[in-house]
Amino acid sequence: MSNAALTKVLNLTPRDIEIILAVFDYDGLFSYQIRNRFWGKNGHPSTYYERLADLVKSDYLRAKSMNSSTGRGSGYRLITIGRASHSLLRERRGLDERGIRQLRHSIAMSEWLHDAFVRDFRQSLEFAASVHPNVADVEWINEAVFKRAPIKAEVADRQQPERMVTVELVPDGSFWLELTSGVRKQHYLELDQDTEHRTKIVGRIRAYLKHVGNAQIPVLWVVPSHARAEKLESWIQQEASSLKARASVFAITTRDQVSERQVLTHPIWEVVGVSGKRSLLPASGAADAQPWFVKLGQEPASA
Repeated sequence: MSNAALTKVLNLTPRDIEIILAVFDYDGLFSYQIRNRFWGKNGHPSTYYERLADLVKSDYLRAKSMNSSTGRGSGYRLITIGRASHSLLRERRGLDERGIRQLRHSIAMSEWLHDAFVRDFRQSLEFAASVHPNVADVEWINEAVFKRAPIKAEVADRQQPERMVTVELVPDGSFWLELTSGVRKQHYLELDQDTEHRTKIVGRIRAYLKHVGNAQIPVLWVVPSHARAEKLESWIQQEASSLKARASVFAITTRDQVSERQVLTHPIWEVVGVSGKRSLLPASGAADAQPWFVKLGQEPASA
């Protein structure tokens, strides 16, 4: 059967529509993420494979295989929006012609693990928020938005303080966490893979310190190891001291600690310059109902 014929006979189920909307909202999802989100980790593989294959064959979705992360077998597939979904997205998301031209269809093979983890982080955050009684909404901003319009911060050059340089920030994502109390706070996400040189990292740290300023927006940094976390913390403290800024806008955790169960309410975040670890939100029913970001900048710095 041709793709055109299959498009005509395929009746979209409510789950199909939710999958298409999620792929659009996430600017692409990987195949395992769709399975976990819509079938559960214990969902029967054949049901998932067959339905996803139907959506791809009918061009509601498109699929591109990634390189295997182990060097053996085939890797996961990046699932993006197909042409047949455009009318649905016009109706449900107000997509216009410019938005259609900006749809993601691929990523650099060398970056797919990074992109997959950013989406893992977002899914963990949204799953955790959906069951927390004090969270009203999570609004996510994709990296693609910042790539099209980077945050620009003018900072003093580290080697020549009298010279100002413009640094462009492209966070891996940003999200607004809104509580039922009406409190609403933005966070930036940076996923580090221990591949960038100190000079480049330091430039971003200085730019964030200048950009955030008195707004005290948390910058969450996820790193692959404790050794990398210690290096990053040291660099942040040095730059904050140099710029006479407060380092506690930065919080660091390791990748292995990020999960649906821990990302929001467990003390996995090391706030730079502050003793003890913090959670983004108190656990449900905790005596102290104030989230960490409300007290940001008020806590005494560690010795």
